[in-house]
Amino acid sequence: MNSILFFVFFLSAPILMAQISVGLRESALGNSGAAITESTAPSFYNPALLSERKNSHFSLTGTTLTSFQSENKNNRFNSTKLAPNYISSIQAFEVFIHEFSLANQLSAESQYTNSIANGSETVNVKAEQYSLSYSFAFRDFPFGFQVGLRMNESTNQVNQVTDDGDTATGVNFNISNKLADMFFGFGGIHQIGSQYRFGYKYESRGLNVYNKNDQDGSYYFYNKTGNIFNSGKTNGSFTNKNLTQQSVVFGHSFTANNHEFLTDSRFLEEGDSNNTYSFYQTFGYKVSFSNKMQYMCGFSHRFESDIANLGESNYYSSGFSWMTNALRSTLSAYYFHQSGTNAMKSAGITFGSEFSY
Repeated sequence: MNSILFFVFFLSAPILMAQISVGLRESALGNSGAAITESTAPSFYNPALLSERKNSHFSLTGTTLTSFQSENKNNRFNSTKLAPNYISSIQAFEVFIHEFSLANQLSAESQYTNSIANGSETVNVKAEQYSLSYSFAFRDFPFGFQVGLRMNESTNQVNQVTDDGDTATGVNFNISNKLADMFFGFGGIHQIGSQYRFGYKYESRGLNVYNKNDQDGSYYFYNKTGNIFNSGKTNGSFTNKNLTQQSVVFGHSFTANNHEFLTDSRFLEEGDSNNTYSFYQTFGYKVSFSNKMQYMCGFSHRFESDIANLGESNYYSSGFSWMTNALRSTLSAYYFHQSGTNAMKSAGITFGSEFSY
């Protein structure tokens, strides 16, 4: 079925891992964060940034109202959903800082109908991709370490009905997949002079620790001329794609007075451990004002063999952040567009707060 093939593509597309908005301020900076000052998502971008935390924090950073659209020559998928993209609790002690975090990298749900010969096909799709991690770092030691789970949950329900006047058929097919991979990571942050800092993070391939695949369905066949009716259970196969990608990120931060310029270079492995990588380049700019308000904007681009030029895969973002006592709040928006054979679009508004105590 075309819908099943599209579903496989949708869940395996590596672009989803890097282009969904994550982090309260990082999402407004083109998803730049490996060397950022005042990180709001250190476990996701660079656990070494925990070493700079002076106070404990709790944050829901942030909640994103997102619209996602993906299509190829056979299918089109649309989803609009409200979901948290990063939840974090950081405890800062005298010599040790650690963080428990949940990063939501994809949350999509949709129903769509395909036109087929002498009938129709209705498809319900739901997909979630997120990572749960524990990270820690020591003060005055510019490195951080991490262990976590990459998790994927997905369901696909297909209802297909045809009637050519002589024969009527119907098929119901359900697929439910849940899998989890354990990964390890480490990062570093190094201040060189007063205006430049360099950060990096490595995240390992995953070790599969949970993989559950449930499939069921039914069908019927009715020949009106011969008055013949058959029904039964459907048979099918679906192979889970392990979330095994390893990644390496190198980040730079340049500061001048109240201005900060950021850029990250991310290498994300494609497929199942084949040592082929997509490359993402991000750019971010942040300026702080005397009233503790900040303005941020960013841009990122994906480089790959199927991307012909700079106009085919871009992420744009912008937002504001402000302080109220011990509470820093942020409101930002992003837009992502990829053209080509498998076109994708995503736009969203991210909002949330980080509380220091």
